[in-house]
This record gives sequence, C-alpha cells and structure tokens, in this order.
Amino acid sequence: MRPLPKHLPLPWTLAPLLLLTSLVVATHHVCTWKDAGPDSPATYWYEHYCTATPQVSNDSHARYYCPKNQGNGDFVADYGYLKAETINFASPCSFNGYFKFRHDCHWPYIGVCIGEAGPTVDESKISCLYMSSKDDCEWPDRFPAGTYPAKVDIWRKSF
Repeated sequence: MRPLPKHLPLPWTLAPLLLLTSLVVATHHVCTWKDAGPDSPATYWYEHYCTATPQVSNDSHARYYCPKNQGNGDFVADYGYLKAETINFASPCSFNGYFKFRHDCHWPYIGVCIGEAGPTVDESKISCLYMSSKDDCEWPDRFPAGTYPAKVDIWRKSF
C-alpha cells in the first residue's frame, strides 16, 4: 500500500475551511428594491398579509409579530438584534421561514413597510420596500433606541 503524502494538495486542505466559512458568513441584504414605485403595495397587486406590532424587550430590542387572526402570530421582523438601531425583516420562505410550514411559498414577492400601509400611502409617514420571499432584508434607515416603529406591514404577491 502506498503511504499518504505528508502534505495534502492545497485545494483539499482549503475545501473544509471554505465550506465552513460559506456556512457561517451568509450574505445579508439591505432593502433597496422599490418594485414599481413608492405607492402602497396594493397599487402593485400585492395582497395584505398582516400588520405586526412589536413585543418590546427594552429600548433597543423588539420583535414584531402578526396578530393571530391576521398572520397566525408569525414573527416577521426584529429591531436591534442583528445590528443596533436596525429593523431586519425575516425571510418568509427560507429555512424556518414563516410561510414555509403552511406551504405558502408560492408568494415570490414580499412588500415590507414601516408603518401601516392601506390602499394609499402618505410617503411622508409610511415607506415600503420589497424583497424576494426567500430573502431577508435590513431596513436602510436607522431608528435610535426607543424610536422603533409602532407597526410594520407585510404584503405578498403571487406573480
């Protein structure tokens, strides 16, 4: 039997390290997609999913949940957990996503709004951005401690 070489070739020694790095360092996105424009998601044929309110841990941490009668109590966003003064919208259809276990992942597009967006949006008070249902995204603006939004709105679109 031939003895193993003293040093493995470089690509084989790096493979486990590169695999581990790719599992640990995932790409995180800032919400930037504006779909067709700044109006309410209803204008662009999105269906309202829920208006979530925060469960506050302290001035710098909160988690947003849909009401049971509107979005099954789903966790849809958090404030201050991934980054200080930041709201991160959860992925509905990634691993353990909030649509995943109800087989609702036929909704490929998600609208996320700071504030409650109705059929119309007052752009001075409410802002909406969009993402793929398999992504999560971080809201681009910062909210100093204690100033996180009272509501976030989640919308979904099937085409």
